[in-house]
Amino acid sequence: EEEEEEKDELEFLFESKDEGVVYMLGQSDVRADSSSSLVKRMVVNYAYDFLRRNCRKGSVALIVPHQRLLEVGMIYHI
Repeated sequence: EEEEEEKDELEFLFESKDEGVVYMLGQSDVRADSSSSLVKRMVVNYAYDFLRRNCRKGSVALIVPHQRLLEVGMIYHI
């Protein structure tokens, strides 16, 4: 099943490439593990989220057309 998803994603990327320029932007999200201390969870979950939401996104700063944008993301549990 994962191989099929990877093939679909690669096919989408190649089709998009054939149509023109495609911008890929990576995003990451950091979350404190539930076994972490309360202070660490507050700092990581809330302070990091506040900073992430209040900083300009790469697509806005680079003036990337929405039709040509592909965003990929990852969640890190620390």
